[in-house]
Amino acid sequence: MRCGQRHAMFMAAVLGATMLSGCGDRATPRVTDSGKGGGIGNDAGSRGADRKSSQPATNDPQEKSGRRSKPNELPAEKGSSGPPPIGPTAIPAVYLTEQHEKVCKVNVGDSLPAMQLTDLAGESVEDIRPLLGKKATVVIFWTDAVVQLEHVQDIRGDVADSFAAAGVRIVAIHVGGAADVVRQSTADLADPALSVLLDSSGAALARVVSGESPSMPRTYVLDAEGKIRWFDIEVSRAARRDLARTLRFLTRP
Repeated sequence: MRCGQRHAMFMAAVLGATMLSGCGDRATPRVTDSGKGGGIGNDAGSRGADRKSSQPATNDPQEKSGRRSKPNELPAEKGSSGPPPIGPTAIPAVYLTEQHEKVCKVNVGDSLPAMQLTDLAGESVEDIRPLLGKKATVVIFWTDAVVQLEHVQDIRGDVADSFAAAGVRIVAIHVGGAADVVRQSTADLADPALSVLLDSSGAALARVVSGESPSMPRTYVLDAEGKIRWFDIEVSRAARRDLARTLRFLTRP
């Protein structure tokens, strides 16, 4: 083989090795969910996104039950041209299944109807307005079920710790049951921010929801004018979190 041929073959081998090495250095970047490319091996965000997408979007039993109605619209704040802004302190939307929406007699933007109630001393209470908070009020309809009593205890603790000083009060309306039983079960709940009332016949509950066995407890948040701004019909961490978000919005400076 001539010297010129050997030189040409050597240069071709060197050039080919260089091209292969360059291809390895210029691997295609991985694209994450945000649409931004990452460097080689920068796929942690993508793996995290894959894990998230494989999980159910929510643990809400209502959402798992199937179709939902559109979220209830929130009335605009005074002086604003639209609903509250989306953010960590905004009022969460209320989602209901069609079945639950059909039995609701009051909704976001409504006022609670007049109700005939009694207090734990047996005195008649025909108007709950004197019991409402200056900024917001949490109204809970509940029964003897242990989980519902614990719900009242949790809400009472949340309000007393974080919102009572800002003008938030709680009105816990026990549905059914004898006054002495309710008095005993709520003996440890004494708090200036909490009023416990009795709906012994269930007539007050029947004014806010229809049906023989409605979902309980029912938790409503009223604003300073007594309008319903948010409500939920279950006990869950998500509902408790949304309740706190609503109170933060209504008590903001």
